[in-house]
This record gives sequence, C-alpha cells and structure tokens, in this order.
Amino acid sequence: MMVLIAEILLWGTLAVLAIPAVTFAAEVLLALLPGARPAKPDARPTSAVLIPAHDESGMIGPTVRAVRDQLESSDRVVVVADNCSDATAEEARDAGAMVVERVDPARRGKGYALAAGLDALRADPPGVVLIIDADCTPDPGALDVLVRGCWDRMRPVQAAYLMRPPLDAGVGDRVSALAFRFKNHIRPRGLARAGAPCLLTGSGMAFPFEQLAARTLATDDIVEDMRLGVELAIAGHAPAAMPGAVVTSDLPGAAEAKRTQRTRWEHGHLASMARHAPRLVWASLVQRRVALLALALELAVPPMSLLLLLLAGFEAICIGSWLLGVHGLPAIGGGALLALCASAALLGWARFGRGEVRPADLLFVPFYAASKVPIYVRAVTRRQRAWVRTARDPQDPDACTR
Repeated sequence: MMVLIAEILLWGTLAVLAIPAVTFAAEVLLALLPGARPAKPDARPTSAVLIPAHDESGMIGPTVRAVRDQLESSDRVVVVADNCSDATAEEARDAGAMVVERVDPARRGKGYALAAGLDALRADPPGVVLIIDADCTPDPGALDVLVRGCWDRMRPVQAAYLMRPPLDAGVGDRVSALAFRFKNHIRPRGLARAGAPCLLTGSGMAFPFEQLAARTLATDDIVEDMRLGVELAIAGHAPAAMPGAVVTSDLPGAAEAKRTQRTRWEHGHLASMARHAPRLVWASLVQRRVALLALALELAVPPMSLLLLLLAGFEAICIGSWLLGVHGLPAIGGGALLALCASAALLGWARFGRGEVRPADLLFVPFYAASKVPIYVRAVTRRQRAWVRTARDPQDPDACTR
C-alpha cells in the first residue's frame, strides 16, 4: 500500500513539474528559430517617457539625456521624484525633464510614482507612454522601436530588459546576468516567435495611453509590472515582446544590494505565480482565449535556479525510491525533464550567452542555484511584501548603472 501511495505521489509531482519544464524548453527552442525582420511602421504618435526615481542623484541626469536623445521634439520626459531626499529633482530638470515631486512616506514604491506621473499627463495625453527605470539605458533606436510597435499593434509592448555584470564581476555575477537574459530576452523571443503574449518586466515598456490610464497603478505591489501585464491581458490588451528593442541596467556589486534585489525579484515572481496564474487559466476558459493560457504557462515557470533545484531534487527522490522498490518510470521521466531543460539551456547559452559567460562558468551553475535556497525558504517562511529600493553602487557620474 505504501509503495502504491509513493508511486501516485511521484507521478503526480512529475505531471506538475512537466508543465514549467516543457514550457521553458519550448520557449528557448522557439527562440533559436530565425524570424523575419519586422517592417518599421510608418505611424509615430507623440510619446511621453515616465521615469520613476527615488534618490537617484548622480544617475538621473545621464538617464534623462540618454532618453531625450532618442525622442522627437513633440515628445516629453517626465521624472517622478518620489520621496527623494537628494538632488534628484534638480538634476532631472537640468537635464530637460518635466519633474513631478511626490512626498508621501506612508505610500512608497514604484506603483505610486507611476500613478503620479500618469496623472500629470492626463491634461495633455500623449499617444504612447513609455516606462524606463532611472538606472536604465536604452540601446540606440530602442525607444522609437517601442513607440512605433506599440502604436502599430495598439497593445503594450516590452523591450528586452537586460542586466550587465559589474566590471569586476565574478562567475556568480555572470551566471546571474545569463539567467536574467533567459527570462527577459530568450524566452520572450520564443513567445514572440509563437505569436504568444509576454509578461511585463518593469522597464522598457510602452503602452497606448488610454489602456494604461484605465488601470490602477497606485499599489505597493513589489512586482507591479507582472500584475499590470496580467490585468491588461485579461482586459484584452496582452503585452507583446519586442526583442529588437533593448534597455540595459547594471547588476549591483555589493553583496547586500545583490541579496535585496534578488529577494525582491524571486519573492515577487513566486507570489505572482500563485496569485495570477490561476486567474489567467480561468480567464482563458471564460473568454475562450488561448493567448491567456499561454501567458499562464509562461507565468508558471519559476526562476531558473528554482526550476533546476526542483527537477534535480525530484530526480534524487525518484532514484532513492527506485532503490527502495518503487517503480522506476518516474525516475526516467524526471531524468528526461532535467535533460530537456539542461539541453535547452545549453543551446540558449550557445546562441545568446557565449559572449558573456565562458564555458567553464557553466560548471558553477549548480552552486549558484544552491546559493539561492535561503531566498526560496524565506519565500515560504518570511516572504518580502514591501517594496525595497536596491542600493546603488558608487559610480562614474557619466554612467547609468544599477
């Protein structure tokens, strides 16, 4: 009887793990396919770039100038200096931005800042609103691609939002940047190849003004971008990936800043999975929209480190159970899922990540994944719920880093 119960549990767990594992592998493999270069739409509406900023003195000026260099004379840059105690507002004005100063210590976070910036645009709304984080630099031409793509599709679009390792990066930083590339570039590229929607990733986003203005932005959600993307998708405006547009930030170098940033990302992702994936599945059934189911599957893929740990841990349990007399087929199935994901990851690295991560660095991946176990444990025992700004590294005043 105990053997039968064990086999049922193993088969059930295998079926659950197969969903994110197969989704991950399919997205990466689709990203390897060549795609036709999209035609550049002729229409270009007026646009406004919202930059939420909290104590970004020394950084906000270069960011505003980098953004303004890609805009037309009729476009605007709006910086929301949110609960700032430094010269962020003055430096943003000096760089040519319109500045909204917001002081409300009881309601802090990016969502509140974006709501204030959007309110400032309502009297004279642009056609398209872009959101760029204060520590990001758009690649040349990226903002034009986003504005035209958003207007042509009449739906939100998301750039590839990437992270650069620090100049003195160790192998852990390089592996972290590669994991970020999988999440924000490779997998969305695969979704675009399949014509499926993507999640919003926080920076490098563009929206038709009316669609964004209809949403509630003033929340303290630590991953407001995922929530916003889900709500827009359910409302009929599913975001689309624009892998040809790239915005870049820097990974923090300080250990505490790394821990803070990764905790916010990982905890927010896991909370969004639990909260929004069922909503998307239900909405896909009610609205009979396959695109919402595809987005639910995308959201159901946990962070790469956690996916690797879950598959490896399950395989170890299956092998141990096999040795104790339980049927060996679950072990074979678990091994196949692990091999599928590992093969897809290697192919993705070979195509998109070899310039940043050396072959020898890949040997460190299991140790990098294991180092994040405490973050995942805290996601269950003491999940981060409040927004916490990532501390900035000391920097060159002409650099735009995170």
